[in-house]
Amino acid sequence: MYGKAKIFLLPSINAEGAFEGFGLVILEANAAGIPAVGTTPSGMDDIIVDGKNGFLVPSNNDAGLSSAIEKLLLSQDLYKKISERALEVARKMSWKKTAQDYQKAYEQN
Repeated sequence: MYGKAKIFLLPSINAEGAFEGFGLVILEANAAGIPAVGTTPSGMDDIIVDGKNGFLVPSNNDAGLSSAIEKLLLSQDLYKKISERALEVARKMSWKKTAQDYQKAYEQN
């Protein structure tokens, strides 16, 4: 499905501190070169760097979501840059690198 997508949209709503956590699906989309659009506050800002590998907008902000989507769809240059950066972010957060980071942390303690 990621291969057919142009943009990955995950509009999470923060309900009294309950919200989408880490958002592994965003990394999956980024690994396919798909820019992500997510909302804050949530755990998505651990992955999405606004304007780098996608866009972050405040929760319940339909106009912000629409604007982010339009930016990506209307500018091929911007879309290409964000898509390339999405791949970079996904590579930096691979399972192999995560396992290595955990191993280093355990060895230091």
